[in-house]
Amino acid sequence: VGLLGSPAGPERALIFKTGLGNSQVLQARLINYSKTKVDYTSKTDNADFHVEKNTQPATSGGVGGTEVTIEVTFEPSQLGDSKGTLIVSSGGGGEYIFPLIGHCHY
Repeated sequence: VGLLGSPAGPERALIFKTGLGNSQVLQARLINYSKTKVDYTSKTDNADFHVEKNTQPATSGGVGGTEVTIEVTFEPSQLGDSKGTLIVSSGGGGEYIFPLIGHCHY
């Protein structure tokens, strides 16, 4: 029997709505199931979205796991829609991908 693993699909999208010149903060949440303490690194691929802390420590997950929260700020640079991706990863804790969707109005 040959088994192949595939990466997990994306997490639930974070949807932002704010006016030009303003910002909005939402929280991305994930469950850490690692049996050891790990540090998650966070990065976005669109300058309109950013994370304040690039590294987030997580205690060992145990049976039920522990929740890890990452604050994401949407600070639009122009009117209209913006899309991006938040990637949260750790060597021992895996990788989580959050779609980011922002709408800027005036």
